[in-house]
Amino acid sequence: MPAKAVANDKADEPRKSGRPTLLADHVYQQLFGQIAGGELKQSTRLPGEHQLAEKYGVSRPVVRDALKRLRSEGLIESRQGAGSWVTAGMVQKVPAFAPISSIADIRRCYEFRIAVERETALLAARRATPKTLADIEAALALMGIATREHVHREDADFSFHYAIAVAADNHFLSSSMLGIRDHIAVVMTLHGKSLLASHPGLESVFEEHRGIFAAIRDGDALRASRLMEEHLADSRDRLFGGAPSAEPHRT
Repeated sequence: MPAKAVANDKADEPRKSGRPTLLADHVYQQLFGQIAGGELKQSTRLPGEHQLAEKYGVSRPVVRDALKRLRSEGLIESRQGAGSWVTAGMVQKVPAFAPISSIADIRRCYEFRIAVERETALLAARRATPKTLADIEAALALMGIATREHVHREDADFSFHYAIAVAADNHFLSSSMLGIRDHIAVVMTLHGKSLLASHPGLESVFEEHRGIFAAIRDGDALRASRLMEEHLADSRDRLFGGAPSAEPHRT
């Protein structure tokens, strides 16, 4: 992988830093995201310490530190001789947002995504690992197949953006994406219909996604951030025909 744009920023590369605290934070964030997103469901047994250490490329003491933090927050519990389990009574810690109910809400959703995802792409370019890059590329490949078949796949589109949030290695960002998954699905469905009405539309949008991935892969944080912002702004403008956004009414 090409050198990162901020190679001297060791805090942005927990897997390379060699500092146990940063490594434990990284493992904690990954597990938190899986629990919050429902991948690790309530009353599910976590993989063993040895498996987690191999998965994340860390030592077992680092895994223990991460599990200790999850345990202290009540997200998991240890059962003697049976490992660690997601707490049975846990309410998923994903932010709750009111559903989209108006055109103004769609515009606000875009505003939120632009504000959050341009920073997410920047961090992903700095912190992506071979595994998270592979996940982004896999989602991009699905989008490429759909584009060739002239189909818009909202699931692959969301997976692409969510994989970038995971690559940013910050559970607040990835959890926020999960929290507005249904809102994004509404917007992506509408946007997809507008793209299908114009033959080059899907191809152009796929190229936008491919450019974002290339910037993240190359470690070009500023370019990744700029391309993400432009992609979301262009998506908004395509959906609304380039009409200027009205300021929300103050109440």
